[in-house]
Amino acid sequence: MTASDPCFLFVRLLENNQTRTNIWIHVDDAIAASTHENELDYHRENLKQKFKIITAHDFTKDLGINVEKL
Repeated sequence: MTASDPCFLFVRLLENNQTRTNIWIHVDDAIAASTHENELDYHRENLKQKFKIITAHDFTKDLGINVEKL
């Protein structure tokens, strides 16, 4: 977290570091990326239980960040 622009980055490693999930949260927006789609589904469903969320599966720019899939 930074004092000038508060945000959080959560990192989850599973299966001997074979699965990595990063979730970046800034105010009321979040970006999630994972090496496995089922990890994203897991976190999306957990969030839906507590919050009203809108998901965008394919995006190229969010919060001033350009996203490129490799």
